[in-house]
Amino acid sequence: MADELAEIVAAEEARLLAERESALEAFRCKPTGVNRKAYSKACAAVEDFLKAKLEPAPLDNAFLSLPEVLAFLQGEQWKISQSTLYEHRDAGKIRPGSDGSFSLAAAHEYARIHLRKLDGTPGAVAGENLGEQKLKAEISRIENDAALRELKLRQERGELISKSTVEAELAERANNLKSYFNAVARSSAGRIIKIVGGDPQKSADLITWLLAMNAKAFDSYARPIQVSDETEDW
Repeated sequence: MADELAEIVAAEEARLLAERESALEAFRCKPTGVNRKAYSKACAAVEDFLKAKLEPAPLDNAFLSLPEVLAFLQGEQWKISQSTLYEHRDAGKIRPGSDGSFSLAAAHEYARIHLRKLDGTPGAVAGENLGEQKLKAEISRIENDAALRELKLRQERGELISKSTVEAELAERANNLKSYFNAVARSSAGRIIKIVGGDPQKSADLITWLLAMNAKAFDSYARPIQVSDETEDW
């Protein structure tokens, strides 16, 4: 029965993941508002499904007494004695519900945080078992993957530009602008001298001065773009 249930869960997960991939492909080919909503809905369905797997199944029965909890924990290979369990109950490490019973979730949480297995293995960090840690890591991977895909989609649609592309474009524009101003400085020196009524013999000095002003301006313009260490050059 447990194997059949696992197969059903695995099949449902595969179906939801396939629907998400299909919705992503549809949105990539035709980025309409309808397709965007369909993709977002598919992503939410996957996230909800995976998060639901982390939640304990609802219980029909609870442990009615500490001896029942003790028998369960010892059967799960936790190192625990009756006297220690009662001491922990008195210290508030395991608490009964309002009806005096102990839920399976409470027993699991108590064991993970406060006990060790018979072979010396400690409970999982922060009360999580290995399966839960792996599942959360998988959820994080899927969410990061979805975020990266979203960024790539936005880049393909022209909403985002990579840092290297921006720097190359700025460098080309700066070079073109520099050439233009240098040409203006060389061709306009005589006119400037004439306008101000100065000595035409000093046009060479004026050109030198104008070019120096251009160089100073573009030296500031061409400073490297400051990017924090956390920023990716994608």
